[in-house]
Amino acid sequence: MLRKPRTFTQLGDQLACNAENPALRTIQVLLPLPIFAVGAVLSFAFGPYIPLGLQVGLLLFGFIRMPRIRRDSATAVAWDDAEAYKRDTLPALPSPAAGFVRSTFTSIEKLGYVPYLYRAECRCGSPDIDVCRCPMRWSAAASTYPGTKNVVIVAGDQLIDRQDSVLAFVLAHERGHLQHRRAFWLRMTIATEGAMVAGIFTPTALLVPVAAALLLLHLLWGWAAEIACDRGAARLHGAAADLYWGSPDVHRLGGELRSRGGSGFCGRSRDAPTRRHGCAHTCAAAPTSARSHKECRDDAPLESRPTGHLPGRSTPAICKRRGDPSEYAPPGGQHRT
Repeated sequence: MLRKPRTFTQLGDQLACNAENPALRTIQVLLPLPIFAVGAVLSFAFGPYIPLGLQVGLLLFGFIRMPRIRRDSATAVAWDDAEAYKRDTLPALPSPAAGFVRSTFTSIEKLGYVPYLYRAECRCGSPDIDVCRCPMRWSAAASTYPGTKNVVIVAGDQLIDRQDSVLAFVLAHERGHLQHRRAFWLRMTIATEGAMVAGIFTPTALLVPVAAALLLLHLLWGWAAEIACDRGAARLHGAAADLYWGSPDVHRLGGELRSRGGSGFCGRSRDAPTRRHGCAHTCAAAPTSARSHKECRDDAPLESRPTGHLPGRSTPAICKRRGDPSEYAPPGGQHRT
């Protein structure tokens, strides 16, 4: 029996919950380790060739099933509803957010994608913005879907409603991830298939150093990708880069993330100064139009600096009130910055 396609609102809610889930962030960070361990255990139990044959068989099975997976993924979401959401939402965006979104959508369409924007709002029920614990309100995430060229960008209402160019910087960062999507999939291939092969053929005496090397490569590659997207966005919106990473909300929500077991490079408060410093060099070399704004100075008032986009804590109870997370698991890959 065919399942009823999800509405675009259901999809957006689930993507926001996934982006705020520290367990998913931890899995992304440590991905090579469990796969490497599985390969090592199977090799120890059965020798190297049976696990290798099993891996090749699984790859062939996935290759054969790929057309069906793509077809099911393309029909899992009511994209007509997404088009209606876009038609209703874009004209209602405040200025200057409307201009930033339209220009970003135009550049994303040039990459061959069809972009959609979902506005993430408070799900914790707190009436006070200063104590709200929904980091996606200050955040952004981009997801692609197999079988389609559709891209869903979840952006928080606190970013969209700002009267400065921070939203433009965040959207340019997400566009950078889409532009380098092949590098992302190469990294995931090494973290999965490469880790399995390494686990199968690594001698017992070298298991620990090889596992550490795989994890280090995975982390450094991800960190380099985030910095590259930051610098690319800073070349266009240097003033907003300084505002973004100088935000007090990055420290407030990033500290809460760590206290609740969150993981991942690109949202913890201790990373904000590093990424802000990296953007500062790019800002200095950016065209005058991108860095002449007074907000690009280090002495800009802290109160004027906007919130940043960062991973947040898990909100399982809130997500369950909107539906079982397993029911709305996204079929495509989600990339979060």
